[in-house]
Amino acid sequence: METRNGAPEADGAVRLEIGEIAYRGVGVARSGGIVHFVQGACRGEIVRAVVTDERKTYRLARVVAVEKASPDRLAEPDCRLPDTSAPGREVRVPGCVYDHMEHGAEVREKNAQLLGFLARNAGLGEEAAAAALRPPFVSPKSLAYRNKAELHVGRTPDGRRTLGYFGDDNRTVVDMIRCPLSVPAISAAIAETREDPAFARWAPEGSRAVFRWSGRDGAALFVDRPGRPADDGGGAFFTEDTPVLGALRGPARGFWQMNGAVGGALVSAVSDVLRAAAPARPPNASAATPAPTPAKPPAAATWRPRAFFAPAPCADLSPPEPRTRTMHEYPIGRLLAGDEEAVKAAYDRFHAQPVDLELLHDGPYPFPKFRTTLRGTTSVSGPGTFQGRERSTLTFGPSREPGWWIDRADMPEQFPIGVSVRNVWTTARNIVLRSGSQHNYLRMVEHIVAFRVGLALDDVEVSVSSGDPPLFDRGNLDIYEAIEKVGIATTDTPATFVTVDQPLTFGGTRGDFLTFLPAKPGQLGLRVDCAISWKSAIGDQRIVYDLTPDTFRIGSQARTNAPYKEYLYARTIGKLFAETRNLGYTTGNILIHGRRSYYNEPHLIYGERSLEPVWHRSTLDLLAAVALMDGARFAGTIVSYRAGHTQDVQMCSKLVLHRHLVPHS
Repeated sequence: METRNGAPEADGAVRLEIGEIAYRGVGVARSGGIVHFVQGACRGEIVRAVVTDERKTYRLARVVAVEKASPDRLAEPDCRLPDTSAPGREVRVPGCVYDHMEHGAEVREKNAQLLGFLARNAGLGEEAAAAALRPPFVSPKSLAYRNKAELHVGRTPDGRRTLGYFGDDNRTVVDMIRCPLSVPAISAAIAETREDPAFARWAPEGSRAVFRWSGRDGAALFVDRPGRPADDGGGAFFTEDTPVLGALRGPARGFWQMNGAVGGALVSAVSDVLRAAAPARPPNASAATPAPTPAKPPAAATWRPRAFFAPAPCADLSPPEPRTRTMHEYPIGRLLAGDEEAVKAAYDRFHAQPVDLELLHDGPYPFPKFRTTLRGTTSVSGPGTFQGRERSTLTFGPSREPGWWIDRADMPEQFPIGVSVRNVWTTARNIVLRSGSQHNYLRMVEHIVAFRVGLALDDVEVSVSSGDPPLFDRGNLDIYEAIEKVGIATTDTPATFVTVDQPLTFGGTRGDFLTFLPAKPGQLGLRVDCAISWKSAIGDQRIVYDLTPDTFRIGSQARTNAPYKEYLYARTIGKLFAETRNLGYTTGNILIHGRRSYYNEPHLIYGERSLEPVWHRSTLDLLAAVALMDGARFAGTIVSYRAGHTQDVQMCSKLVLHRHLVPHS
């Protein structure tokens, strides 16, 4: 609504009448033809507000005085805490944007926003939207109901340590002595944790403190420290009471409804709907076995590292035994590059990182022991990685010379490029091979030549229509299936094998390393232990596998990945520069990751998480560098921690240049 006296007053405030409440609790008003989004207002109020930010089409403002109050306004906001940096002041708990209005009014406003979204954005219209929505489940409590709180450890510019939620900028930690939204046991645990000197030593800046509570088990704290695996409390399990399925038990760090009363109401409502639809077949609750009542838990938890929570014994609901895994410990051996102390520290982090997936092969060598080639020719096509709209074609066929060769079909006067470390042009963003003319090159060869190692395919010629290889929506499974269809032929020439003469490690500058270990006599296979660590949705991932046609097929499905900012850059400003002109990137052929989530659907799901990034790294990237060690198949073990293209190629170049590869049988 537009007010008559909307001009700024002497103190800079503007008089506004609030018409409605928008997303995140901001009041909507108009003054001078400009929309104002006002923090701290209620529907129908007349307020004085100061403008905090001005944009072309709207302004952001904050209430400084209320001239005409709504009956929905609370006498005092109910989600404020003392400001630990300024005695006598208060701070709003991040996220409590409705803390100035009655709980019932908050529910009405949120319901109205959802109705508006369905009516306008989803195109249902007001009547259809109203008919589609059931009445909201109203929490019986507006405060002290959450059974989980995720706090962060931060530090102020003057060096003061903070523990709390992220503020509106998603970076600054708002210091909190308790959490008004959480159950009292969690608030008590927060207060106790803040005073515990052991926590200050254990959890550095950047750590995440996750508090969980259940009525049966009490409160528990899990601390995720930077660069460390997530804390699961040593496999702690929690028991939750539900109205339909009874007592359910699951991992304490798994997903739980944070408002237990509302969660129970939702389960009951869905159960009622199912019973009404099929009276003779009520919801099956046989999967949930009632849990025995444990001893009374403590009212609040005390903090301990890792082994903080020990659930009460429930013999009939004990979690399954974790899969037995081999303990993988590796020697550093001789250091070819890097600082010794930095490599040792990286090794400690690597060995502390748990294995997400282990696929080991106990049988005989899974590939032919004679040199192999293709039975015929086969082609695959896709949009060019860097040109986008231009189709790029790869044709695979048997080679006339031993080894792998790349023939630029559009440059008939140039010799084929030998797949070798000797022909690496650059590894800045991907591996580029070149021979002869500066125009006789192929970019991003890693996803192609990895098949040399992954399928033990010795002699192949790859004809390409340009220097721009194609991208596929299924990783490189298109190439795998094309080769599988045309068939692999075995020649009469025995395959030759090499291994390293001793354990060798190449240390990087980012807490990363590569280690090559010699094979035992008689062992011809290749084992890969690969770990990655990203400060994004990818997080820490580690897999161990023996190379077989089956494990390589899994890896061939893994798409390359890119941070969302890099993807956005490539689609906008990056188009101006050759190195980042990845016009072929789409949400189908790459995996796009943000800080906390993926922007498209990840593949290769194991349990509750995607291991697509580590599969891509360990097969289509790492094995490509091994393929550049031309002449023989590599036998042994490769350990990779946070390494990349440049480190891969430098390591393999050193192995060839300094004659560390020795015959093996």
